[in-house]
Amino acid sequence: MKKSRFMRAALKAAAVFLFAASFAFIICAEARAATIRSVAVVSLEEPKAGNRPDYVVSLSPGEENYYEIYQYTKDTWYLGAQWLDWTEDPAHGKPMNPNSDTFKAGHRYQFMVLLRAKNGNEFANKNGNLDVDASLNGRKSKVYKAFADDSIHYLGVYYTYNELPDDEISTVTVYDITPPKAGQTPSYSMLIYDNDGYQADTQDTANMRNGIKWYDKTARKWMSPSDQFTAEHTYEVWVSLTAKTGKSFKMLSNGKFDVDARINGLQAETVSSTGDKKHLTVKMEYFCPGDSATISSVSIMDIAEPVMGQKPVYTGTVRNGENYRLGGSGEAMINGVQWYDRTEERWISPEEPFADGHLFFVSLTIIAKDACQFDVGDGHDNGGMTAEVNGQRAYVKASGFKDRIIVCKYFGSIRIDAVSVGNVCRPVHGEQPSYTCDVYGNGFSLNETAGSHGQNGVSWYDKTAQEWMSPNETFLAGHTYRVGISLISDPGYEFSTDSDGRFSVDCELDGMPAYAEYTGNAQKLTLYRDFECRREIREIKVTGIQEPAAGEKPVYTALVHNENCRLESVNSFDQTWINGIRWSDETEQKYLHADDILIEGHVYGVCVSLVSQDDYGFAAWKGKEYISAAVNEEKADDIIDWGSPETNIGIVKRFTCKAAENKNLPGDVNGDGKVDGKDLLRLSRSLAGAGVEISAKNADCNGDGKIDGKDLVRLARYLAGANVELKSSPIP
Repeated sequence: MKKSRFMRAALKAAAVFLFAASFAFIICAEARAATIRSVAVVSLEEPKAGNRPDYVVSLSPGEENYYEIYQYTKDTWYLGAQWLDWTEDPAHGKPMNPNSDTFKAGHRYQFMVLLRAKNGNEFANKNGNLDVDASLNGRKSKVYKAFADDSIHYLGVYYTYNELPDDEISTVTVYDITPPKAGQTPSYSMLIYDNDGYQADTQDTANMRNGIKWYDKTARKWMSPSDQFTAEHTYEVWVSLTAKTGKSFKMLSNGKFDVDARINGLQAETVSSTGDKKHLTVKMEYFCPGDSATISSVSIMDIAEPVMGQKPVYTGTVRNGENYRLGGSGEAMINGVQWYDRTEERWISPEEPFADGHLFFVSLTIIAKDACQFDVGDGHDNGGMTAEVNGQRAYVKASGFKDRIIVCKYFGSIRIDAVSVGNVCRPVHGEQPSYTCDVYGNGFSLNETAGSHGQNGVSWYDKTAQEWMSPNETFLAGHTYRVGISLISDPGYEFSTDSDGRFSVDCELDGMPAYAEYTGNAQKLTLYRDFECRREIREIKVTGIQEPAAGEKPVYTALVHNENCRLESVNSFDQTWINGIRWSDETEQKYLHADDILIEGHVYGVCVSLVSQDDYGFAAWKGKEYISAAVNEEKADDIIDWGSPETNIGIVKRFTCKAAENKNLPGDVNGDGKVDGKDLLRLSRSLAGAGVEISAKNADCNGDGKIDGKDLVRLARYLAGANVELKSSPIP
């Protein structure tokens, strides 16, 4: 029978529908899951000697639809990334500390970052191995399995950098050069800080000692160590410096040094180079005065203020200046005048116009004339000196000498958007308040004269008792205390405020957020933070850690004997943390999983993570030395700060894996493979309720299926040489 035209059309439509549906299903399935064959990580700041490592990276545009950076932070991993120093540890690579380590010249580094597939996608895999191309900042990189039990959803990307080149030194400063004084012999001592990257040339000649030599410009001769300075003569001090390993002095393509040199804080001149970037000589001029008259104030007029697009002016007029003058010259100094771009943090050249929107200050080197000197105490503070520039107050900076000062005038103020204070001693029950702290950041310092309730700019308020604390009072557990830190801005700075006149400053105290109240003065800020007063935990005892034995798996149980702390309830995604305990194979430098088999002779470390309870806190916030910890009645090997050491720390103990114990050795109570006095002591303590770990099967010495005093007596008689038998136990 022939099919009707209607039937044929219906069948045709159904076929088209089924085909379209199948095709849509395939398209949807492909949209839901994809195989990732390449990954690209960008925006990593390249390593440079002296810099901190960068851990914040991103993905190439569009890649975030398929995979993401796995934000893993623990130990030396931060935001899913880690740096290794292969020069410090050529065998395994030494992990860098995100908070303190810096890159070193001549070292080779490796960057690693963890990635995770998204939306059901998978990384390409071939015969159990990753088959993915990778790049970091456009460079071809390598991949590895991030987790042994998952090679399709997680991977690691790493790139190894060549040895870092020498770090260029662009600024040198030498301190404590003693200026000429009539009748005295030249001084050949100076101060260079160890971390400056350079040191004095040790060469000694007829005229040079410790890299220093003196030239009498008036008499036109080099001075010998026995010569004496003559009043009214002009002298030059020459200082020869040598760059340390991994460092070199910055040099332009024309062979001239591009180094800002300072002697005692004043601009010095670099001597022409012979092309040797490892050696630099700087010099500065001194006038040797006779009998002195004291200058207590200075005034400089006609300093042209910065105008956008115009070049700086290097002239000024000395008012009542018969006993002092502007003086000094250098690459950025003319007639004792220098201009500093505070926005770009650098000295500007005479041919460089002022940039729009930038902030500047002028630095004026003022030299006493004839036999005069400035009222600056010993030369290291501004003493009773006052200064004006263009009729407005200016700031006096000590130069280290009495014959010259530096006067600074700021044009505009830099706003301070963030302040950080650290090393504030937290309230501890029974202790007195501390009034010291450290200030981190530019443009501000402690306002040590602020307030009547504290000292050094620090004050304490008992919120529970609603009263200010005096220095001789003690903290009480359970009370809440507020610390106030008073800060004052440096010249040319002020704290940021919003349109309502309130402070708009990010405040941090000991790494935690703090807050500030507006004082009505943008030059003064007080930040606050509240603390709960805790009783200190200074001793920790953990037992029940089953020591590693060859052929067995790690055990994740422990007994904490302190009532004021407990095991942290942490179980990590990768199953390296279980019940607050983590085992690591320090021989192979990896973390263990619950199914790993222990290997004889390997060194294993167990980390027990603890949290404080009630009104107690660990003393470790002061430092590791303030807390003692024992694991299985032996001193712990290390204490780890997880970032909140008052409430959360890790206790580490290391063991060498022994051969598998004979589990069926009657009398071997501690499971060390032999029967001796240690087993008798262990059984005695167990029966006394000490909570120590024992082998129940071996502790049943008379084989009656239970552990009691009869077993202790039998074991004691056996060890004493009595003719008794230690029987096998029915205990499984």
